[in-house]
Amino acid sequence: MNPRQENSVLELRGLTVKFPKIDGTWDKVVRAVDLNINRGEIVGLVGESGSGKTMVGLSLLDLVPQTGIRTVDSVRLNGHEITDYRPEQTRALRGREIAMVFQDPMSSFNPVRTVGAMMLETVLRYQEISIKEARTRCVEAMSDVGIPVPEQRFGAYPHELSGGLRQRVMIALSTLNNPSLLIADEPTTALDSTIQAQILDLLKSRIGERGMILVTHDLGVAAEICDRIVVMKRGEFIESGECAELLARPQHEYTKSLVRAVPSFRRPYVVPRSSFTAVEDRPLLEGKTLRVTFRTKGQDLHAVNGVDISLSRGETVGLVGESGSGKSTLISALMGIHRPTQGSVFFDGQDITDAREQELKPLRRRLQLVFQDPYASLNPRWTVRKIVAEPLRAQRLGTPKEREGRVREVLSLVGLPDDSLNRRPNQFSGGQRQRIAIARALALQPEILIADEPVAGLDVSMQAQIVALLKSLQSEFGIGYLIVAHDLALMHHIADRLVVMYLGEIVEEAEGRTLTRDPLHPYTAALLSAAPDPQPERRSERISLRGEQPSPLNLPSGCAFHSRCPIARPLCSVEKPALKESHGRHVACHFPGELRSAETGEMK
Repeated sequence: MNPRQENSVLELRGLTVKFPKIDGTWDKVVRAVDLNINRGEIVGLVGESGSGKTMVGLSLLDLVPQTGIRTVDSVRLNGHEITDYRPEQTRALRGREIAMVFQDPMSSFNPVRTVGAMMLETVLRYQEISIKEARTRCVEAMSDVGIPVPEQRFGAYPHELSGGLRQRVMIALSTLNNPSLLIADEPTTALDSTIQAQILDLLKSRIGERGMILVTHDLGVAAEICDRIVVMKRGEFIESGECAELLARPQHEYTKSLVRAVPSFRRPYVVPRSSFTAVEDRPLLEGKTLRVTFRTKGQDLHAVNGVDISLSRGETVGLVGESGSGKSTLISALMGIHRPTQGSVFFDGQDITDAREQELKPLRRRLQLVFQDPYASLNPRWTVRKIVAEPLRAQRLGTPKEREGRVREVLSLVGLPDDSLNRRPNQFSGGQRQRIAIARALALQPEILIADEPVAGLDVSMQAQIVALLKSLQSEFGIGYLIVAHDLALMHHIADRLVVMYLGEIVEEAEGRTLTRDPLHPYTAALLSAAPDPQPERRSERISLRGEQPSPLNLPSGCAFHSRCPIARPLCSVEKPALKESHGRHVACHFPGELRSAETGEMK
């Protein structure tokens, strides 16, 4: 074996994957690709949805769907030819020599088995050791990936863990048998920026002598940990190279477009606010001292804790924070889906806190919601025509002919052709489904649109299209937007005002670009530092947060953030800071701006 082969984990030649089409022809989703992975190397496989990148990873595990056909000239793993392995031989490699970290661990785990039971099964399948030894190894693996109190988490069910902890368990599970090749398929797509940063650091720390393929649509994520990047489009590798070089000087027009589409704090992203979009001074939607508490297992879960928020016509307010910060519960209270435990909600000056559904119905015309997951919120059995017309029927507006005209009008507004009318949601891409959801919300000509993570999980180019669409609609109709997001880089470009939430409370609020350029609260600074950027010279130094967000079932004393804050002092654990004005914005911190000052050497 020559030195090159000794250093090689994977040598793949001529991989093609195809699926039959209705007309009898074949759809080649992967087209004769070659790929080399060396020991200690992380290779990013980057491309938009449908480019074939995930199928490359599944092919290596022999997990191509049954209707598909895989052909390959040669596959060498650790120098051994495995091209002609029988299915049972390939299956034996899974988990032992090749392992995969899936995008959504919740759907990958068995919901009725504890994470410990699943880990034990993985170890005992390939290693001849006792159950006691296997358990010790599993607990050690959980500890190695940063899971607190692993002995307790060992007996937990998947739904009892946060998204970040589930992904850590997935990584521990995939590395238990020390595989030589790790395939990570969009491992951070659904995670907040701070948790995403932790998972990326963890993946990089686990590389060792392994090779790793990172499948992602996010060039910023690839830039964080990859040594090389391979760009895919329509099943083909169109450009590859060393990470920093490729991102700094992309050659292919498609790669250039992907780089341009990544939101950055230091570069234009979408067209700035139109001069025709006027923001009214008087709030149209207001929440005052809102509290939402749920009773669960005999305990109070404090989801929202004394929040004041407002939105005017023509204004875009971004609501940001980690999962569990209370963002979605807050918008549910504003929409009347959850009744506040305390506080009031006003719409156009009218108190609607205790309004009955019949009283809220006419307000629904003026206040609409776009959900995070358009596929889950669109009836899969309905055509687009029926989906978009449904709110018009519910409000008993217009004749069937007038409703048909309105449906066609809003579909045109969101850039969908008339031939979409008779198709169903599963016949559209993620971005197109989000356009359908926006069209449905626009059918009633609302004055306020609340969007819950409207671009989460979409490719960067599709994100740019949806954001540009929202801004053009606002410019034309003066719609007010309350956008829930965890991507501060995106919010930097579209929000007039940013509201940062942590554990049910607002910790900072300011004009959008003021906040992203000069954060005063250490939590805001940490969120900003965790945002991935494909250009190394634009990245700021990462601010690491200790542990995970405390449970809303057991709120900490003093400042809710003190247990994770890098500048916390004794005062922070005993006295709760009020949200008060400081430097032209509102911030809830005893020492606002001191983290920033410490980083620039200005701390007094």
